[in-house]
Amino acid sequence: MRRFTRYLHTIRLELNNNVNCTRLPSLANFCVVPKSTEEQKEAIIRSAKSSTLRTSSKYVASQQVRKYAPTASSMTESACWNCKEKGRKNHMLCLSCGFLQDVDMEINYFHLLNLSNKFSLEPQELTRRFRQLQTLVHPDKFSNKTDREQNNSADWSALINRAYKTLSAPIERGQYLLKLQGEQMPQDNSALNKEFLMEMMELNEEVADAKSSEDLQRLNEDIVQQLNVAVKELSVSFESNALSEAKSLLVKMKYLQSVQKSIKNKLQKMMGG
Repeated sequence: MRRFTRYLHTIRLELNNNVNCTRLPSLANFCVVPKSTEEQKEAIIRSAKSSTLRTSSKYVASQQVRKYAPTASSMTESACWNCKEKGRKNHMLCLSCGFLQDVDMEINYFHLLNLSNKFSLEPQELTRRFRQLQTLVHPDKFSNKTDREQNNSADWSALINRAYKTLSAPIERGQYLLKLQGEQMPQDNSALNKEFLMEMMELNEEVADAKSSEDLQRLNEDIVQQLNVAVKELSVSFESNALSEAKSLLVKMKYLQSVQKSIKNKLQKMMGG
């Protein structure tokens, strides 16, 4: 039963933080870019919401109002909720008693994963640290612990997953860095030049006119190359604190990613998927 309730708690946290999509500036209404999460997982979450939460609403409601639910204000207190001592290991465990602390929803994702606060990173190192943290807070380790630690385990696990997904994807990582610096993505086409907009319109026309999977694969390979170049340029922009240039590059990358999705969808239709 405890494992079941932890499962519901994790679903609740994921649902509360799920964002369906991010709208880009309109280019003849061709571009609505979904958030770069796995569509299959979103379908699973929606299914879980309709099936499991319907039969367990009483439990979920009780969890939402628990006295120790993590909030931004509660994170100003650094003392352990169990022994009242200060100091944490990996931001999560009390150094004195070892109890798992309440999740810090406002924690910097780079700090959580013990990484430098910059765009450039080593994917292998990111993955290694992600796995280390998940091992520390895995729900199975807390199956015989207090209810508070069990809930904290689910909370931390979900937050670590979200941090890893954000930092492992260049576009999401770039947007997160902008957010940390109080910057927002432009809501119109002002960050793009007319030449690029024309290129995107022509590229979409090429995708629409493509008659074979070979043509689509060729277009996709061109986009992959453009994205790889953009990632390198984005790293330079953040290193030099050229945030306006970084915003422009991110918008371009989003447009390219949107065309990639169109290519993928058309390939699936061609293959009978």
